[in-house]
Amino acid sequence: MGPRTIEGTWEEVERLAGELAGRRVRVTVLDEVETPGVDKGGRAETAETTAFDLLSRAGLIGCLKASPDAPTDLATNPIHMEGFGGE
Repeated sequence: MGPRTIEGTWEEVERLAGELAGRRVRVTVLDEVETPGVDKGGRAETAETTAFDLLSRAGLIGCLKASPDAPTDLATNPIHMEGFGGE
């Protein structure tokens, strides 16, 4: 197994203790950042992991790079706004 990055609260990383036993690890403590759904003790408010959480950790949530001639905001193109806000 090559190097890999594991990021989360101490409690989330601690769950991998059995898998990491006997291996060399490096721990970097990040500045405290308030995470939605996590209390000050690092415990999740619910035991559920959402699809957003999984996709976000995998780096699959974000914006796509558009072609150079594409508008940066579709609201600037009247065609994309047809019927919006109408009754």
